[in-house]
Amino acid sequence: MPQIASISHNFGAVVFLTTTILLCFHRSTREKIPLLIISTFITSLWCIFASLYIAEFLPHYGIVAFTEALQDVSWCFCLIQLIALTQNIEGKRWFNHSLFKIFMGIWVTILSINAVLIQIEVNPAWMDRFAKLSFIGNISMSVIALALIEQLYLGTMPERRGGIQFIACGLGLMFCYDFYLFANALLLSQINPTMWEMRGAVCALIAPFITIGVFRNQNWHYPLAPSRKLIFSSAAFVGCGVYLLIMASVGYGIRQFGGNWGKALQVLFLSSSLLVLALLLTSGRVRAFISQLFAKNLFRLRYDYRQQWLNISNILSENEHQNRNQLVIKMIADLVESPKGWLFEKGKNNQFSLIEGWNIALPEQGLEIQDPAFAAILDQLNKPLDLSTDAIILPEAMREQSWIWLMVPLKYLDHCAYLIVLGFPRTSFSINWEVQDVLMMVGRQLAVTLVQAQAAKDLMVAKQFEAFNQVSTFIAHDLKNIAAQLILMSRNKEKHGDNPKFIASVYQTIDHLNLKFDKLLKQINVPTQEISETIALRKALAEVLEIRSKDFPIPSLSWQCDFDEVEIIGDYSQFVNILTHLVENAQQATSHEGTVSIEISIQDRKVMIKVIDTGKGMSQDFMRSHLFKPFVSTKGKKGMGIGVFQAKTYVENQKGRIQATSQEGLGTQFCIEFPILHVVQQSNIIYRESDIIEQIEKVSDIAN
Repeated sequence: MPQIASISHNFGAVVFLTTTILLCFHRSTREKIPLLIISTFITSLWCIFASLYIAEFLPHYGIVAFTEALQDVSWCFCLIQLIALTQNIEGKRWFNHSLFKIFMGIWVTILSINAVLIQIEVNPAWMDRFAKLSFIGNISMSVIALALIEQLYLGTMPERRGGIQFIACGLGLMFCYDFYLFANALLLSQINPTMWEMRGAVCALIAPFITIGVFRNQNWHYPLAPSRKLIFSSAAFVGCGVYLLIMASVGYGIRQFGGNWGKALQVLFLSSSLLVLALLLTSGRVRAFISQLFAKNLFRLRYDYRQQWLNISNILSENEHQNRNQLVIKMIADLVESPKGWLFEKGKNNQFSLIEGWNIALPEQGLEIQDPAFAAILDQLNKPLDLSTDAIILPEAMREQSWIWLMVPLKYLDHCAYLIVLGFPRTSFSINWEVQDVLMMVGRQLAVTLVQAQAAKDLMVAKQFEAFNQVSTFIAHDLKNIAAQLILMSRNKEKHGDNPKFIASVYQTIDHLNLKFDKLLKQINVPTQEISETIALRKALAEVLEIRSKDFPIPSLSWQCDFDEVEIIGDYSQFVNILTHLVENAQQATSHEGTVSIEISIQDRKVMIKVIDTGKGMSQDFMRSHLFKPFVSTKGKKGMGIGVFQAKTYVENQKGRIQATSQEGLGTQFCIEFPILHVVQQSNIIYRESDIIEQIEKVSDIAN
């Protein structure tokens, strides 16, 4: 209705003229942001020309279209001036780029041509095409203006946004209204009359917001600091808008030239375009590429150090219940856009054991790097190793892993406590001095975190041992009571030795004490004091077999070396104790029809002792996470989880090595390596295998 449109635009003209006059009397705005006054004045001119056109004082719409184009351009440059005035801009920003200025010039040219064509009334077909282009230009300007408003508002510190929010909200409403108006016109090939009639009233609504915002800012200067995340999101917002404009233009072409199928093909094409946009926005590779592009071209430094430090602190403090090792790998990987990685832990003997993986499976049999020279290199290294450029001889265990790109040592007290290996990045990534420094700095922080976490675990284990020692105290008290009963029987022997009732009581007491001893031995196995002596291996194995030959399946010995005896250094009692425990575990895990054997061989000047069973085996998860850990057992409440942990501690203290392989349903193999002290030839036989076999057969006959 012409009357409503005329009132709406007249009202907008009056309000914006009033705002312009008020701004002229505001000294700070007049001196620092003259474009704001010019923009409000051009907006009032546009409302006046639109009102004159509605009243038919202007025969053509060309002057109104041209004034509208000047209004949009003026507001965009006003927003740029506001951002430049209130923010310390480092590096280039997208609105300062030459391509942005070229785009603005092209758009103003198109609108000027459209205004001229309207004025001279040329061929309607040409006018229709330029009208479509003008719709696209208006939508583009709305998207750009909204992106600038976002940067202005979000780049402001939260406590300073009170002076900006009125201007941001007012202009945001105006350009959101324009975006919807012209997007709807592009799709329907005509402007909605009702929406166009109310544009003047909408402009009148936002003028007071601008006035309030101006008078709440006396100096127009705030310590604003736009973050990289803000710039990334703004650029993504603009990019999405440009992408949708292009797709909408292509869709319009499909509709115009698609014949009978035009409308259907347009809907299908736009739906596919939205799907492609969603895939692009969620793609890690695309996000990594855009981040690298911005880091190289818009900033002097690649990283926002404040944000990186806050992210690391928040992740480590807020994710206590998640896998800390995986979080560590992910934090290092995210710094270089790597999609996967492994974490190695340094052991007592300078070996690195694989303990965790992120986005990549761990080998079933584990992975261990036993290379003292490589460990020494990592201790002296003060930068990450880029395998694509750095010349280094990798340990044999890592040469088969072709996916490894970067090695990052996590240093603690000038020693490499952990090692992270990462896969090739999602996009091209150069390792310069800044990346090296950031990786080493973050690596040191994460190393401290991992060491502290391990210290907390060790403290927990120490507390468990404290409780264990407390239990031992109670057991010692029970042993004292048992000893008291034995002493009492010994003292009454001379007085009542011939009394049958006394003898029967003695036997009954002995049976009771025997049961009590068995119960105590099952509860605890007290380790002896560690000593160093020469251990004759065949002799020690004979004792182990003799102890465990009372249970089924009866263990066997396979001596697969050319010497009759092998001597090692260690504590004989503890050595027999740990082997006895391993054999006992194998027997408990194996049915009577299965087999338990001990194999002896020599390899690389080390003796290999293997305890092999055909029992139920262990899961890979248990072996990776719980094997060799104290107080964890596959026997449930029946086991204390001390034996295997004690075996590992003893073997490592003797400069040896213990490994385990297992498969559920097929059995388990423990392999222990010890350095050889001496070997004994035929002339110095200490113990023959035939003696062991004869003894086993004798025990078997008795059991049968």
